[in-house]
Amino acid sequence: MTTLRAYLHKVDKTGNLHVRVMQPQPLGDAFAADMHKAGSPAHWEFSRMEWDYPLTAACVLAIQRTAEKYHIDIFWSPELQQYADEQRKTDDYEQGIRMSIENIMRKNEPLPGYVTNTYNGTKMPMRHQVLAYHWGLRFTGLLLAHDPGLGKSRSAIDLSRGWYDSNAVRPMQQIWVPEAGLWGVRGGILVVTKASIVRTWAKEFMMWQNMTALEISGDKEAKIHKAALPSHAHIINYESLKYVLHNQYDGLISDESHSLANSSDQTTNVLQLSQHARRKLALTGTPISNNLESSFFQMLFIDGGRTLGPSKTKFLEEYFTTEKQGPQGTPKNIPKAGAVQAVSERMARCTYFLKKEDALDLPIKTHTPVYLEMTDDQARYYTTLKNDYLVYIQDSQVSAQQAAARMMKLRQIAQGFVLDDNGVPKDFSAAKVETLIDMLRNKLSGRKVVVWAVFTHEINMLCQRLMQEQIGFVRLDGTVTSKKLRDQGLELWNQHPAVTVFIGQIQMGVGITLHANECTVPCYDCVYLGIDYSFINWTQSQDRIHRIGQKYPCSYTYLLTQDGVDRNIYQSLQVKASTSNAVYKAGKEFYASLVRGDEPNLAAIDTAVA
Repeated sequence: MTTLRAYLHKVDKTGNLHVRVMQPQPLGDAFAADMHKAGSPAHWEFSRMEWDYPLTAACVLAIQRTAEKYHIDIFWSPELQQYADEQRKTDDYEQGIRMSIENIMRKNEPLPGYVTNTYNGTKMPMRHQVLAYHWGLRFTGLLLAHDPGLGKSRSAIDLSRGWYDSNAVRPMQQIWVPEAGLWGVRGGILVVTKASIVRTWAKEFMMWQNMTALEISGDKEAKIHKAALPSHAHIINYESLKYVLHNQYDGLISDESHSLANSSDQTTNVLQLSQHARRKLALTGTPISNNLESSFFQMLFIDGGRTLGPSKTKFLEEYFTTEKQGPQGTPKNIPKAGAVQAVSERMARCTYFLKKEDALDLPIKTHTPVYLEMTDDQARYYTTLKNDYLVYIQDSQVSAQQAAARMMKLRQIAQGFVLDDNGVPKDFSAAKVETLIDMLRNKLSGRKVVVWAVFTHEINMLCQRLMQEQIGFVRLDGTVTSKKLRDQGLELWNQHPAVTVFIGQIQMGVGITLHANECTVPCYDCVYLGIDYSFINWTQSQDRIHRIGQKYPCSYTYLLTQDGVDRNIYQSLQVKASTSNAVYKAGKEFYASLVRGDEPNLAAIDTAVA
């Protein structure tokens, strides 16, 4: 019988460990194709009949499974045998945990409580947070794909305490890092999040678990200094990760993990930090942010490639076909038949999918598009620019950035204005603003209303009209740079009934609560003066009012032009939503379909492993 021989090899130039697998004879194209997927990069040396891969848990597991698939034995060298056994044991254990969690959900079985502050005894963790705690406590990496507003940060903070209590995470200690020539830390937890909510995370660590969390903020010197100070947790934004790359955190939490959807410096930095982490947690309300491709790097962070493989190229080859679209023949990856279900089922292994309707008894959401006609002058200008744009993008020398700039002009005209090259506006129509004012004076009179817009000019136009109509409002966009002023605006909105309109830029609709349940006039209405292409911005902005504490049905009204590009953008978002919902449904139902009544519970699995 054929036997593969696997051994460790240290690369001279880098000192990195690789796995080498000696293959005594050719074993066919199908076997070779599976071995190519086992690691990234995968190298085959014909003269030696040997495969070479960087050492990862995913690689070792993939080699094992490939050998089993083709009924081939593997002889592991002594230094690899223990590692391979540990990885397989961990993988089997986590598979059992996943099945047990699904069984507990199905039977609605109780779970043990855990230590937590209860915020003056009023806010005990909800069931889905308890499930996330017990699941994440036993997993090396978990993705909480929960709808916005379900308290993912609370789940992460409670789990952080659990990691410490179970010794999965060691206390943070200061160390000298010779390679960097800097003081740093070993152990503890790093939370990576959006810049706007770094301080919120720090406050919530104290609120829910009485844990100290240090914000890695300030100028360069301040960030380097803080990065070496021990705490229970460090909180940092994605753009500042370079200041903590020399640290060796035991726990790593990626908030808004859809930020890892694309290959970027931010993604590379998070993946580098994850190599030292014993526990990893990703939080997102939109695991499929724009398309199926966006799942790859999130899963690579969570489990090092065990779910979707370690190579983006191999992932695309397996699940997508490439088609050229548009006048320029731009390559676009199209999911193969069954790809959504296959990817979802693999993601389900280490993903807790949860929709708000499955976790909370929240009121319904209603979406209503309202189509407005362009003025004659506006329509003529729009048509001329549109035709010019179609000719322009067919030029092979035109970059994607240049094409996007032209599209921005079309979007502006749909909003009723256009900015020239010097930023001076030419106004065509105030139809959207006037329609909104009419709604505020009639249908929405006496109610708080959140208004989302894209462009500063249209926000300026709206603010001017609100002042003329003597309607109280607060504004949160790029022109409000003071953190103090932003906090004051949010406080006014959430507590004072006379402030009835909140105006925000849609790209800033993350990490804030706008349902104003502390006020005698709550908010459950939202109007989109403008929208953009981002599925994340769209879903996040919706959930500023549709979240825990909301008691009333939420309405969302979209002011669109009858023949404008904004109408196409709205339709594009609907398509993205259907893909995201398909991934959620397929992933959630896959393991649920495998559950049997005699599946072991968590305690039984823990005892067996111990």
